[in-house]
Amino acid sequence: MSSDEEARRKREKPHCTAAQVIAFVRTRWKLTSGDGVDIYGDIDDASATELNSYDDRNFRVRVTNGATHTQYTLKVHNGVESQMPQLLAAQSGIMRHLNSHGVPAPMPVRPTATTAAGTASTGQSDTVPVDANQSESVLPETIPASDGQSESTADASAVKLDAPAGDRDCDWEFLELPLTGGGGAETHRRHAVRVLTWVHGEIAEQSSRVVHTPAFMRSIGAFIGDVSTALESFHHVGAERWHLWDNANVLSVRQLAHAVDDLANRATVEQVLIDFETKVLPVAGGLRKGVLQNDANDQNIVVQVGDASGECIPVGLLDFGDMLVSWRVNDIAISLAYFMLGKEDPVGDAAMMLAGFESTFPLTANERRLLPTLIATRLVCSCVCGAYSAAADPANQTYLLLTQKPGWAALSAIRTAGDEACLRRFAEAAAVSHPQL
Repeated sequence: MSSDEEARRKREKPHCTAAQVIAFVRTRWKLTSGDGVDIYGDIDDASATELNSYDDRNFRVRVTNGATHTQYTLKVHNGVESQMPQLLAAQSGIMRHLNSHGVPAPMPVRPTATTAAGTASTGQSDTVPVDANQSESVLPETIPASDGQSESTADASAVKLDAPAGDRDCDWEFLELPLTGGGGAETHRRHAVRVLTWVHGEIAEQSSRVVHTPAFMRSIGAFIGDVSTALESFHHVGAERWHLWDNANVLSVRQLAHAVDDLANRATVEQVLIDFETKVLPVAGGLRKGVLQNDANDQNIVVQVGDASGECIPVGLLDFGDMLVSWRVNDIAISLAYFMLGKEDPVGDAAMMLAGFESTFPLTANERRLLPTLIATRLVCSCVCGAYSAAADPANQTYLLLTQKPGWAALSAIRTAGDEACLRRFAEAAAVSHPQL
């Protein structure tokens, strides 16, 4: 995805209300309301809550039938991603693969109604085949809620509900919506719609209930290590793509740096990009590569809080919109970057988390040496793209600027400490947690 496509994602974010999406889903899906496969129910319109999303539109809903109820997420993909069927199929595949390898993740529900094109369905538990040897087990999904988000006010009459997917074997359908952000000659875009199952929990963002203790940070790191281990055996052609949010492509954010108003911050961006050019690019050819989730931040990891101890346990991974093939070290570098935000000792917390990660997925010496720079590159990408997106999508500015202030602070902390001090603290934490490494 080029910087031009980043701009398109802002223009082609779905313009729809929960009521419109629910009406469409009712024509395409038959959803269960309880643990029993044949206990079907209807979506409770009043239960719809919009969830935070960078480019898409997500709604949490409850399906009820008498005393039984089950929660789902109705996901409407942005217009850019909706035109990439291989990527959509890769997202389905990675969710199934992780579940079959002990990492709970969202699971897409196959449409069950007959489409206008005559495509018959076979049942809720059917999913898109990716590899012949891939498990088809269906486990619950985890999607965190963010209440209080306002719905858009699109006119329901502007939505075409009869946009069939055609004769496909997939787990999404297309809903045609108006383009509202200056799409040129085009006036509408077909958006892929999914129904995702739900796993209960709380997002890993630090709060009074989710305390980021050293033990918690190690457990988050070990969880990301489990994800990396599981993804070693996953491959999909749809994940092989150019994407602006790939750490390997961070130099492309130079085109967007003008969106950063603060000149000192803009200078920091350039310094990080120069570091990347001098430290990472010369050795990039020797780095391990594979499929990554590519966005394991504290909004995309779900935890359960223990009743007695209060200790939180990671129980799910969300959001595969940024998945791709890249350097394997990037998954932990990206996660470290986000978990450093808002911390009194960001480098110390990153050290604890890295120690947990390497207990399940050890890095090579070269990968570990590059971590300070790769963490900084993700912080730069997040801060620059956040500033650019906020300018293009002012209605969603609060969410888009969520990481701005703490992002610049974390970036300052890791650059002030310097590579050698960061690496020394990483080694000290590893020696305490697992001396054998």
